[in-house]
Amino acid sequence: MQPQSRHLLLGFLSLSALVFFAVSLQLPRVPLFAEVMPSGQAAPQASSGTARLWISALKYGHPVKDLKEDELELWVGKEKQKISSLTFDPPVPLVLGFIVDASGSERLGWPGPELNLAHDFLQKVLRPVDQVFLADFNDKSHLDAGPTADLSQIEQGLEKIRALRPYGGTALFDTIEASCDLLKTRAGARHLLVVVTDGLDNASRHTRLQAVRAARLSNTSVSIIFRPAGQLESSSVGTHSPRTLIAMQDVTQATGGLLAQPSASEADIGRDLDAVANFVRAQYAVDFNAGSSISEGDKMKVKCLRHHVKIFAPEQY
Repeated sequence: MQPQSRHLLLGFLSLSALVFFAVSLQLPRVPLFAEVMPSGQAAPQASSGTARLWISALKYGHPVKDLKEDELELWVGKEKQKISSLTFDPPVPLVLGFIVDASGSERLGWPGPELNLAHDFLQKVLRPVDQVFLADFNDKSHLDAGPTADLSQIEQGLEKIRALRPYGGTALFDTIEASCDLLKTRAGARHLLVVVTDGLDNASRHTRLQAVRAARLSNTSVSIIFRPAGQLESSSVGTHSPRTLIAMQDVTQATGGLLAQPSASEADIGRDLDAVANFVRAQYAVDFNAGSSISEGDKMKVKCLRHHVKIFAPEQY
């Protein structure tokens, strides 16, 4: 081959590689709502005339596994409800969403330690009948894997998230709502979201109250590992506004979830993932007869009569 022809060929190959790389960067990502069915489905029911509520019971951070019906009081609206059955860790499939904030405010220290620890966390939590989906979000939310029980697919999804370059705004409440809509398509399962975020929502079209309502309608508990902006940078302990912290507390309390506030170290992230794992292992199905006087949005409270046991339950029916 003549030198001039060789140079032309090499130039063509280099140009082709650049074009392929540029095009590959623009390949559309799968939006989180791609599998979502039409909204409007009611929260899952245990059986006709019986409502099912999911709660978690912890004592000093450890699961309580032996609660009895007469140790709980359930109030919906102004009426005390009769609990028909209380079952610890029933053989009902769990569908868990593990969701990571990949917005521009997370770019310092990316990828965070939660992505290195997530695989072990999911192995601790998931049983053979359970499924998980992985998602990331900035000003839009993206589905990275699942829902699946295949750990190899889960690891591929985690690798996909690790390879991201965080950018853009933060649509946290939109992402929670889209995740809950996805979970509604898995009727009959227990639903849980674990969200790692700095909580600085600046791009959602939906409000916090709308996200909480979506969680209630899908019977979803939202737990948040709240990592204030800047906390991934080794030279900073991170800062946050009281308003942001209150918003995260409102979401978790309203949906019966857990709020963890780690520091920058991997050990602390691991500790809080363990706390979420204990929270998942501490779940009960509470079945009760839902009277005609109960309506959507009624305030709900679960009180435990055993000392030092903390109950995590949704605040509204």
